[in-house]
Amino acid sequence: GDLPGAIRMMVYRSTARMGDYREALALSPVDPDVTATRAYGRVKRGWGINAEQALTQDLGAFARWSWDDGKTETWVFTEVDRSITAGLSLKGTAWGRAKDRLGLAYIQNGLAPDHIDYLAAGGLGFIIGDGRLNYAPERIVETYYALAAGKYFTASLDFQHCWNPAYNADRGPVSLFALRCHVQF
Repeated sequence: GDLPGAIRMMVYRSTARMGDYREALALSPVDPDVTATRAYGRVKRGWGINAEQALTQDLGAFARWSWDDGKTETWVFTEVDRSITAGLSLKGTAWGRAKDRLGLAYIQNGLAPDHIDYLAAGGLGFIIGDGRLNYAPERIVETYYALAAGKYFTASLDFQHCWNPAYNADRGPVSLFALRCHVQF
C-alpha cells in the first residue's frame, strides 16, 4: 500500500589475520587454541538481509537474517555465525507519546559446524567457551521501551530472556535487564 517499507542486503568478505577452527583442532584435538593458527590473508564471508514494513501508521514489523561461513575466528562484535530475528515496533501515539517506541522481538542465533566442533573440544572464543560445549541454538525474546526525552536524547529500558546462553544447553535460561541511552545531535 502507501505505507513505507525497505529491504536491505549486505554481502561481505573480510580479510584479516585470523585463526582457523579446523586447523586449531588438527593441532590440538583437546583444548585447541585458535589463536595459535592465526595467519594474514584469511577470509570470512557472509551476508545479511534486513526487511522493515509499516503495517499501520504506528505499527511496524521487521525481520533480519544473516549468515557467515564460521570457519575462522570471530574477532569483532560477537560470536554469531547464523541469526534470524523477527519483531514488531509500536509508536506511542495511543498514549500521547508519539516519539516513544515499544518493541518485541524473537532472535535465534547459531554457530557454524567448525565453530561448534572447536568449542565442543574445549576451545575458547573471544567471549564464549567454558571447556566443553553442549551445543544448542541461542534463543532470545526481547522487549523494550524507548522513551524520547527531548529532541536529542532517548533512554530505553530493555528486557531479554535467553535460552541456551552462549549456545550451551547446560546453561540458562537467564533474564537480562538493560538501560540504553542514545544521544544524537
